Amino acid sequence: MLRIFSWGSFGGLFLLISPKLRLQVLGCLDSGVQGMDANAPFSYIGAALLVIVVFLFSLSRGAQPS
Repeated sequence: MLRIFSWGSFGGLFLLISPKLRLQVLGCLDSGVQGMDANAPFSYIGAALLVIVVFLFSLSRGAQPS
């Protein structure tokens, strides 16, 4: 769980200090949301499932002994 929050805060810090990167990321997110709106509601269901799978994979990899 700590790994998820640390990567999120690390990425957020980069977005705070770089306006050019922030504009590029927001532009990509905007075009992605517009593409998802064209295929709603199935694209939102797929995106939510993908996020859950990514979180489960990240948490399971962090819980394994090294």
